[in-house]
Amino acid sequence: VVAEQTGNIEATIELQIFEKCKVAAVADIAKLDGTDLDHMATVTGLVCGGGKTLFGSTSVSCNDGTVTWGQPEAKVPECVALAVAKDPVNQLVEVGKDTTMSCVSITTPVTVTKVEWFTKDGVQYTDNSPASQADGAQQGNKVYTSSYKITGAAGLNGNSYQCRMFVDAQTKVESKSATVYIVGIKSIVAEFPGKYFESDRSGNADFSETATIKFEAYVGPGVKSQTGELVLSGTTNKIAVTFTANTAANNVLPYSYTVAEDNKKTGTYTVTVVYNKGSNDNGGDTYTTSHHVPLSFA
Repeated sequence: VVAEQTGNIEATIELQIFEKCKVAAVADIAKLDGTDLDHMATVTGLVCGGGKTLFGSTSVSCNDGTVTWGQPEAKVPECVALAVAKDPVNQLVEVGKDTTMSCVSITTPVTVTKVEWFTKDGVQYTDNSPASQADGAQQGNKVYTSSYKITGAAGLNGNSYQCRMFVDAQTKVESKSATVYIVGIKSIVAEFPGKYFESDRSGNADFSETATIKFEAYVGPGVKSQTGELVLSGTTNKIAVTFTANTAANNVLPYSYTVAEDNKKTGTYTVTVVYNKGSNDNGGDTYTTSHHVPLSFA
């Protein structure tokens, strides 16, 4: 800066010029269209269009001509035509039966090399040969399908499963989770304390035993009620009962039924429990199971 009257230099001003960043366009990412980034500018929320999956960074920033790619993977993003088109769905399975989970990819030009099925406890099954079907409308493209058969459903109640499709170790996509719900009886027992008392001191003992049928049922969606019947061995008299539910714990709901006084007869009872539930591929709209429970009223 030069003084007007004296012509002396009284101050100097430094100008620092920063470079913009050249960022090449990336196919299927609208925010990366080849436009240069200004110094200190950041673009976030990078996503792929066309149903493709982004691999690499989801953001990019500029600092004096230097491009920095952000997380989750610090590299130039690319859009790969791989995604799960059909996720596995929840399964309502009767005890002892099998069920099958499946997931299906979008139509893709890439090769799905394997599919992992996993839970919170880790990989449960690896499908090294997922089925593929050519798409006649898009030459060279295929749809990949993987299925996982869960054998012996008892004990799996509440387990959630996902599939993970691989192109290579770095290129993979995951499905949403689906849960297996078991319908059936975990345990059934009879309880009777065997108490007697002499009410009038006459020497005659009045019968005061309380007999209870208790069972534990797996908790599943769509199960509306638990009813049943008792039949004493050697008789044809069917006693209709309704079981009373208590509080669920660890995906199991306890029920109980107090045997009526007129039905307290020594012998083995056939206890039949009926679930009312939604029908599906793994069973009809009811689930019925019978157990033989001995009761002794001595």
